[in-house]
Amino acid sequence: GHITDDWDRELCKAYLSYLVSHEVLEGADLWVGYTAPPPMNYREYLAYIEEATPAESPILYGVHPNAEINFRTVQGETLFRTI
Repeated sequence: GHITDDWDRELCKAYLSYLVSHEVLEGADLWVGYTAPPPMNYREYLAYIEEATPAESPILYGVHPNAEINFRTVQGETLFRTI
């Protein structure tokens, strides 16, 4: 749902501070072959994302690899119909 008032915001902060912490994510696999990064500051996270994350892939989103083929086919067809 949405955060609609201050009570929602406080509840969300409480859950997130407990569930999304370095202790919970330490060593966790975010997807196959990619673990959660260690604690860093903001600039280090940005550098880590640029350097260490794999290229986008349907597998990262839990979709079959053929999904990209279909997406690109529809994208190409739309492009040529538009031109």
